[in-house]
Amino acid sequence: MPLNNRGMQLARHHLETGIGTLERDAKGGRYNTMCIRAFAKAATVLRQRDCADRALWLLRAAPDGAFWGGMITNIELPETVPDGMRTVDTPENLEEKHPPYREEDIVGRIRSCARTEEHFALCLEGRFQEARSKSGAGVRLEEIGDTLAVLGEFSVAISVARDPALDDFRQRGVLFVLVIELFRRGRVKESEAILAELESSGLDAWERIHLALGFAGREPWKGYPYPDW
Repeated sequence: MPLNNRGMQLARHHLETGIGTLERDAKGGRYNTMCIRAFAKAATVLRQRDCADRALWLLRAAPDGAFWGGMITNIELPETVPDGMRTVDTPENLEEKHPPYREEDIVGRIRSCARTEEHFALCLEGRFQEARSKSGAGVRLEEIGDTLAVLGEFSVAISVARDPALDDFRQRGVLFVLVIELFRRGRVKESEAILAELESSGLDAWERIHLALGFAGREPWKGYPYPDW
């Protein structure tokens, strides 16, 4: 089976599972409207119309308060949610938000980071152990693991993901990137093994969105492969 076909099958699986989660939450009165809109956008750009329609139905059904809950702002919010927040743009206009994965673009992103931050430069130079020793723990060590996964240095990236110096959620972040990058390189069984590990502790709807985009050959999130905090 061609890799692209397998990728779309996996993307479809994660979209169907993700929308099921969002629908169950909605039945319990829990509407994460930001996640639902992100889901609708991803499903739309992947041309999975039925999944997108189910998400849009949730957006239309969500109470106005679900859109503002937890929001911190000093501006006066409208009493009624604008219609635009209950829908999404066309697939063509969403292309820019979820562009096709181009390795040269991602590596270019790494090179850009390397101009100002040493741990990225050391990875590009093949000085992996030096990069790790200078990074300490936390987000920089996670970024090293993510970088090595994109560069195809999988054994070293996995050792970073298993490093006890990393918090569990940061280990998970590196494993998440490994799932996508191993799959892209045709190392499907290795990707599936790590994905099964992540599945065993549960995947939320956000993660399903990212996986669907990644398996379908899109950038999984803005700024991929790096975390935003």
